[in-house]
Amino acid sequence: SAGLAAAAGAEVRELDVGAGVRLRVLLAGPAEGKLLVLLHGFPETAYSAWHRLLRPLAAAGYRVAAPDLRGYGGSSK
Repeated sequence: SAGLAAAAGAEVRELDVGAGVRLRVLLAGPAEGKLLVLLHGFPETAYSAWHRLLRPLAAAGYRVAAPDLRGYGGSSK
């Protein structure tokens, strides 16, 4: 995810959410933007499924959240 934040264009951040399990979430776009939650399929991760769409959606004004589902990527099992 460091490569995402360093690349040109909209900022993409990573967030850990505690809800009994640790979920890694990629975030992009303005805080006041309409929220889009992108869920990946299996056996992908949020990055592999959505990295090409995060910045364009953020640039269009959306707040984008793409979590790694339980047991995948940076999320706990």
